[in-house]
Amino acid sequence: MKNKNWGYAKIGKKTIALLLLLLLPVMATPWSVSTSAGVDFALPAVVQNTVFFGQNDGKIIGLDYATGTQSLSILTAGGIYGNASLDGNNVYIGSTDGNLYSINAVTKEIRWMFSTKSNINGSAVVAVLNSVKYVFVTSNDGYLYCLNESIGTELWSYNLSSSSWSAPVVHSGIVYVG
Repeated sequence: MKNKNWGYAKIGKKTIALLLLLLLPVMATPWSVSTSAGVDFALPAVVQNTVFFGQNDGKIIGLDYATGTQSLSILTAGGIYGNASLDGNNVYIGSTDGNLYSINAVTKEIRWMFSTKSNINGSAVVAVLNSVKYVFVTSNDGYLYCLNESIGTELWSYNLSSSSWSAPVVHSGIVYVG
């Protein structure tokens, strides 16, 4: 029996159940779309009425959350296995091409791209410290990167001594990496 507070959307071979009671208006009709590749590990993020996610073939996709109509397709040079991250109207998605992409959810344009020396398999996180926004991301090159959120430039990096697939967590001004 379908719960009236949930909407269901199928993306590729994965079914995504979206809790719509608090976050979004209830979908009138479930929708499904076929994808050109799997979305095995990358969880979507929803902002500005768009579902953003990455595919294993390296495409960053944006779909209208009510209809499933595609509104964005950006091809990266590697697969995407990390979750889409959000901050306001900005979406952050890492790729195995070694780049972190910042996309404006309103204009659907790339704001900036930051390059590491290896795959980005985890998710980025945005944190505000002393009224300044930072983006933190790890890479298989063994580094934790701290970026200026507005322009994507590196502020500092820390050698983790091994590659990392994890997403950093920031709490009380401390960055934790697993």
